[in-house]
Amino acid sequence: MRHSIFASLIISLPSSLIAGTGTMMGNWGDHSPGWFGGMGWIFMLFFWGLVILGIIALLKWIIAPKAAITNSALDILNERYAKGEIDKQEFENKKQDIN
Repeated sequence: MRHSIFASLIISLPSSLIAGTGTMMGNWGDHSPGWFGGMGWIFMLFFWGLVILGIIALLKWIIAPKAAITNSALDILNERYAKGEIDKQEFENKKQDIN
């Protein structure tokens, strides 16, 4: 019984929203629902989604440069030596140059 009620809600809800009958936003009666035949809420969600994404991107842009500065020349040299890109002699020479 619950499955049939749930299925009927899933089927009828999108069609009523598309038709603009106002199931989710109230009943407008004989009045026009306004923006884009009652679909203005989609544009509102899209707008606020863009605002939130913009704030997230701004925060990442502000925070990211601070994280990139943490690698010093000695850290990079140690990584190259650990990966085997340079040998011990070259590592020691470059280490003396850095200090």
